[in-house]
Amino acid sequence: MNLQENIQRIKEMMGIEDIEYVPVYRGEKYEHIGDSIWVSEDEEFASEYGEFTKYLMPSNLNLLDFEYDYVQWEELVDEFGGDGDYEEYAYEPTPEFISFLMSKEYDGIHNGLNILIFDKSKLVKPE
Repeated sequence: MNLQENIQRIKEMMGIEDIEYVPVYRGEKYEHIGDSIWVSEDEEFASEYGEFTKYLMPSNLNLLDFEYDYVQWEELVDEFGGDGDYEEYAYEPTPEFISFLMSKEYDGIHNGLNILIFDKSKLVKPE
């Protein structure tokens, strides 16, 4: 068995998975909400907000897709007590709502071209 095979075998035994990364971009005019950060997979879209920074986002993050999982989104906003203001929470979530979603094991919100990562330390800045 070669070195790579041994490494892969050890990873499997320890339950360590290989993580793939997706490039994302942050336009400078995006605002932070606590430890969170707005990014986009669309470089051109991010550049509309000024000079952008490239990051790498782990592909295994648990993102709630506001548009795809809309029924689930409505249920979560209602459970939080959002009074049916579903789109407001998708585009301008409060720190309390972010904490609520984090308690439900979500790492962020995906809404169209925008992605809000709740913990910006999960992003890697390429060298």
